[in-house]
Amino acid sequence: MAEGKMKRSTTKKSRRLRRLLYWLTGTFVVLFTLVVVFYFVTKVHIPEVHETDLTKMDRNSIGEDSYEIGRNYLKKIKPGMFEMYLEGSPYEIGVVNGKLTSELNFFQEKAFVDQIKILVPSRFVVNKLKYFIGFFNRNLEDHIPLEYRKEIYGISQFASDSFDFVAPKYHRMLNYHAAHDIGHAVQDKNLNTGCTSFIVNGKRSGDGKLLLGRNFDFYSGDSFAKNKIICFVKPQKGYKYAYITWAGFTGIVSGMNDQGLCITINASKSEIPSSAKTPISLLVKEILQYASNLKEAKAIAAKRETFVSESLLIASAKDKDGLIIEKSPGKTGYYGMNGTKLICPNHYQSDVFKEDPVNLKNIEESSSFYRLNRMDQLIEQKKSISVNDAATILRNPYGMDEQKIGLGNEKCINQLICHHAVIMQPENLIMHVSSGPYNLGEFMSFDLKNVFSTKDHNYYIPAVSIDQDTFLQTEEYLKYVSFRKLKQELNRSERYSKKIIEETISSNPNYYYTYQLIADYCCRFNKFASALFFYKKAAGLEIATGKERDYIEERITFCRKILTK
Repeated sequence: MAEGKMKRSTTKKSRRLRRLLYWLTGTFVVLFTLVVVFYFVTKVHIPEVHETDLTKMDRNSIGEDSYEIGRNYLKKIKPGMFEMYLEGSPYEIGVVNGKLTSELNFFQEKAFVDQIKILVPSRFVVNKLKYFIGFFNRNLEDHIPLEYRKEIYGISQFASDSFDFVAPKYHRMLNYHAAHDIGHAVQDKNLNTGCTSFIVNGKRSGDGKLLLGRNFDFYSGDSFAKNKIICFVKPQKGYKYAYITWAGFTGIVSGMNDQGLCITINASKSEIPSSAKTPISLLVKEILQYASNLKEAKAIAAKRETFVSESLLIASAKDKDGLIIEKSPGKTGYYGMNGTKLICPNHYQSDVFKEDPVNLKNIEESSSFYRLNRMDQLIEQKKSISVNDAATILRNPYGMDEQKIGLGNEKCINQLICHHAVIMQPENLIMHVSSGPYNLGEFMSFDLKNVFSTKDHNYYIPAVSIDQDTFLQTEEYLKYVSFRKLKQELNRSERYSKKIIEETISSNPNYYYTYQLIADYCCRFNKFASALFFYKKAAGLEIATGKERDYIEERITFCRKILTK
C-alpha cells in the first residue's frame, strides 16, 4: 500500500512538472512570437542611397565652430546662433548637414534626452515608453516622403553612439521628427507649448505689406534652446527656402521660401491617436518646398494625413493674403484674414470646427482664447504695426490691460520659455530671428534675395536688426531669473525653510504658480495649514488652464479634510 501511495505521488509530481514544462514552453513561444512580431512591425527600412563626391568630402574649418563642405557651410554668427547653407540632393543635404553639425547634434540630443529623464525619472518607465513609441510609430516611414527619409538618414550617420540605448541612429532620428506630435497628443501641456502668432496687412502694416510674427513657445529645457540654426536650403527639386531649427531636425516649424510664402505652426487640442501619420513639421517642409501660393499650400496639406491637430498660419506674397489651415486627423478647415489682421492661437476658429467638442473644450479649458484676445488688444493699440512694433508685441510679458499676472504665465503672449520668435516680411523676402534669452535678445535680420543669389556667405544684415529688449536690464527680469532657480530648489529641497518661501514669493509675487509651488512644498513637510493658505492665494489669481484650476481646488479640499480630522 505504501508503495502504491509513493507511485501515485510520483505520478502527480510528474504531471505537475509536465504541466509546468508545457506552461513554460507555451509562455516562451508566445513571448518569442511577440518579440519577432514587434521586431518586424517596428523595423525601419534604410532608404537606398548613392554616394557622391560631395558626400565623400570632409568638412574644413573656417572659424570658431564654423565649417564648410564645398559650397555648404555652417557659420557661428554669435553665441548660440548659427547660419547654415545646404544644397544638393536629399541625401547629400542630409550627409553634409550631419557632418557640419555633429557637435551641435550631440549637444541637442543630450539636452532632449536629459529633459525626458527629468519628465520621466524612472528608467523602467522610460524603457516601456521607448517600446510604446516604437510600436506607435511602426508605420511612420510610410507617411514620410522618400526624399525626406534620405535626408534624415544622411544626418543620422553622424549622430552620436552615446544614445544608441534609445534606438539605432536612423530609427531614433526618424522618430525625433514625430516627437512634437507625440508629446502634443499624449500631454495636455505638450512639453509646454502655447504659441501665438499673427499676420497684419494693408493699413495695419507699417509699410502696407504683409507682416507675420510668431513666438515658438516650445520648451524642452533651457539647454535645448541654447543653439539655434537659421538654415538656408537650395534643394534639387522645388523652391529654395529658409527655416529656424536646431541640429538634427530637418522638419520646419517656422520658415519662408523664395516665393515669399511664409508658414508657422501652432498646436491645437487633439484626441489620442492610434498610430502615427505624417509628422506636422515634415508636412510644413513639403509645403515650403513645393508651394508658391495659398492654393498650392492647401492642396499639399489636403493630401497628407496627420495624427494631431495643428494650425498652419500662412502668408503669401503672391496672393498678398494670409490664411490659417486648421488640420485634424479627420477634418480640415480654413480661416482667412479678418480685414487686415489674422491671429492664430492654439484653438480653431473656422466654421468646420466651431461646434467640434474637442475644440470647444480646448477653448474653455486652455489659455488659448485669452491669448487670442490679448493679441487682438495689442494689435488694436497701434494704428499700424512696424517690424519693431511686432517685436514689442511678441515680447509683451503681461496680461490683458497690462495686468501683472505673473512672469511666465501661459496666458501671456511672452511666456518666457520661447525657443525662438520670428518676424517675416514675405513681399520683401526678409526674416528677423530672435536670439536668446527667449525672444528678448537681438532679432537678427536675413535677406533671402541675397542668400540665394550671392556666394559671399554674408546674409546677416546688422543695419536692419532689432535691438535686444530693455526688459533684460530691469529688476523685474532679474527676479524672474531668480524665480526659475528657486523653483528648482523648492522641488529638490529635503528640508522645510521659511526663507526659501519668502524669496520665492518676492521673485514672482503675481503668479498663481508661485503659490501653488509653495503649497505643494508645504504639503511635502506636512505643513497643511500653510499649504491651504497658499493654495487659496493661488486660486485668487489668474490661473492659466482649467486643469490647473481643478488641481488647486482639489488640493484646497484635501488640506481642509486633513486639518478638520
